[in-house]
Amino acid sequence: MKFSIITPAHKKTPYIKELYDSIVAQTYENWEWILWLNNELHESDLDKDIIDDDRVIIHRSESDLKSVGYHKHNAFHKGTGDVLVEIDSDDLIRSDCLDELCKAYQDPEIGFVYSDVLMYQDDFIPYNPDYGWTQYEYEFRGKKYWVMNSWRPTSKSLSYIWYAPDHVRSWRRELYIELGGHNVELDICDDHDLCIRTYLKTKMFHIKKPLYIYRVTGDNTWLERSDSIQNKTRELYNQYAFQLAERDADIKKLLKVDLGGGISPKSGYLTIDKQDSDIICDLNDEIPLPDNSVGVINASHILAQLRDPIKSMSEIHRVLVHGGWAMIDVPSTDGRGAWQDPTHVSYWNEHSFWYYTNRDKARFIRNTDIRFQTYRLDTWDMAPQIPIVSAWLIAIKENQERFPGELFI
Repeated sequence: MKFSIITPAHKKTPYIKELYDSIVAQTYENWEWILWLNNELHESDLDKDIIDDDRVIIHRSESDLKSVGYHKHNAFHKGTGDVLVEIDSDDLIRSDCLDELCKAYQDPEIGFVYSDVLMYQDDFIPYNPDYGWTQYEYEFRGKKYWVMNSWRPTSKSLSYIWYAPDHVRSWRRELYIELGGHNVELDICDDHDLCIRTYLKTKMFHIKKPLYIYRVTGDNTWLERSDSIQNKTRELYNQYAFQLAERDADIKKLLKVDLGGGISPKSGYLTIDKQDSDIICDLNDEIPLPDNSVGVINASHILAQLRDPIKSMSEIHRVLVHGGWAMIDVPSTDGRGAWQDPTHVSYWNEHSFWYYTNRDKARFIRNTDIRFQTYRLDTWDMAPQIPIVSAWLIAIKENQERFPGELFI
């Protein structure tokens, strides 16, 4: 198995030689290093050892005025190895990195492998545990540093760029090509986008060791462009959310259910409605499915037609597995859409969902264990004066796995 290590580099840095030394120190020797230069960095800026090493293939971009996704896309396509490994120009890899990756790729079903990451900064402050982060200490070069535990890839961990699989990241080359590679249009969040598309396509494997040494400096992109990155990652998640929820359900062999889908059924879903459905019933009574049997529920414009809001949310929570998705759209009382439809018998807005997602509000609903974690809760205009609330919620059951993100329940 041959590894192609891919490093796009766009500015002069004193760390490229140090990265090269960490690659040369690999205990696994069948590798090439694709060094893709752009912007202010030129071959003349590189150490002679790098230039003279025939395992290092240096390319100079034809255009500097391109996106990050463009440069990564082209750099990755220069790799000839069986596996493509992404390493930034100011970081390092542990000497057993490629060896560990090689072991993981012995399973032919695995298309993507990643590891934990050591945060190489003396005064690094671990991420906020209120959002589910955990870490451990690891000695490197005679000092102890924090290693952040990477999240297991799921629709929840891929909801936000901070929780996506971290470095070291690697793909089978044939998979990378099949996916279409990095999106050449993206200048930020290109890695988040690719990780989502990778999860939708293949089995991922986590090596629970810090194979990657991430140098935290003032030049890190995520520090420079934090607001833009956060906005873009939300946009990407909204784009892929249904596919991710469905992927989770398929992996776990759980039902995908469309409540009230008799009129306009969602493809691949079990429909439940009072007519023209797979299961015909009155949803005011109950959802005729066992507890913890559903991976994702699509409830589009149905809740307002059910009399008892608490019972509706309780039934959705009951049939969903821990971590199952409730994808809800309902007309908001902030506009006329909620009031003008004669079939509406209950009324909702964004704040209505606080009673199932916020501990301060949930205490007003007694004798129930309805608890959800919010991943999206906002209002948008379907038409003039017809605002719609989108509530994408994760069912939380007692004493189960913690998901990333802030909990209010």
